[in-house]
Amino acid sequence: MKTQKWLIAGLSVALAGCLGWAIAACAPAENENENPPTPPHTHSYTQWAYDDTQHWHVCPDDNAVDPAGKSDHSFVNGACTCGKTLYTKTNDTVTFGEYPQTQVTDKNDSDKSLRNALSMAAGANPTSAAPGKWTSYGYYRAGVVEDSMWYIDLTQNGARYRGVYFDRWRSYDTQHGDTIDGTSYEYADSNQDNNGYTTNTVYWFKYEPIKWRILTEKNGEAFLMSGLILDARQYFSDPLHVRTVGNDQFLPNDYKESDIRTWLNETFFDLAFDTAAQARIKTTAVDNSVTSMRYEVSDVACDNTNDKVFLLSYADIVNTDYGFNADPNVKDMRRQLKTSDYANVQGVFSSDKKGTQGNGWWWLRTPYDWQSYALDVYEDGRASRDEWYSYYDAVSATYNGVVPALWIRL
Repeated sequence: MKTQKWLIAGLSVALAGCLGWAIAACAPAENENENPPTPPHTHSYTQWAYDDTQHWHVCPDDNAVDPAGKSDHSFVNGACTCGKTLYTKTNDTVTFGEYPQTQVTDKNDSDKSLRNALSMAAGANPTSAAPGKWTSYGYYRAGVVEDSMWYIDLTQNGARYRGVYFDRWRSYDTQHGDTIDGTSYEYADSNQDNNGYTTNTVYWFKYEPIKWRILTEKNGEAFLMSGLILDARQYFSDPLHVRTVGNDQFLPNDYKESDIRTWLNETFFDLAFDTAAQARIKTTAVDNSVTSMRYEVSDVACDNTNDKVFLLSYADIVNTDYGFNADPNVKDMRRQLKTSDYANVQGVFSSDKKGTQGNGWWWLRTPYDWQSYALDVYEDGRASRDEWYSYYDAVSATYNGVVPALWIRL
């Protein structure tokens, strides 16, 4: 009997186990219907992506790159099919490149939030001992480069901004310090102060497309000048320094060896234009002869140069083919140019007079008869170089504006 009990018990356990297995096998897996397996994703490369020189397709779902690879941009009228734009042209204006121009103010909550975000990203305000993330402009004071004005470039929500900070006023002349003959020039004659900017304050300026005026067009190319005064720079830092380069001597107002020419073709060129835009700018044979000065003979004419970016000459701004009045004594509206906010914070002269408010003085590349001076255009558009009415400044002046010019392939 004992053997039969154990046999019956064993059969009962086995039967229960089999029945349990069968029930478990027939029951659906927990949450199987709620989370079905995700089918593999099939990329659809329908969206463009690009950089300065090339473009490619990506999948809009996960930005996966099309294995077909990248190809170079192909521009037609300044635009590529991928959406990359080199320039836009409307009537007598070309929009090309970008540069810091308009100040970001606290006019609304959005701008306040933007300024706060930029300032947080910039970190602590710079000092000469601890600049942090900031870069010194390296401006002159009393003939010596000093660290008292800095900048920083940041990107926020896809747009570029430049921060500017200074703990001393920028000197209005590279050779002057804070005082001359007991007069405080650091405060009394600072154009930064006149333009509404104060020390120990961070200001932000948005990088914006540069609007260029078309002076002339020919053979699919255009000669452009900036429609605004974009910056303020000295022509050359030392008005008394006659330099020797190789076997040649260069006067302080020699454009070929000037600070402003170097700045235009290096700093400005690299900052304002990406790789694709730079390739569009022609190298121009720039006339610096007596012809560009409208003279027959001159002791201060310099050699011709080959430049990507340059200043206009005296002959240019009295050229009727470019839309200017031939009389330099006329208050020509075409020669009157406004200053940008960014130029203002740099200490450019900006008029507060009725009729010319917001207009600035701007450099020409043409030297004046005296070796320490170069010509400029006055706020009302006059540009005479007659004996009694010449408009010129010491090459070391920092308050004259910069108006770049260049040739572009359209």
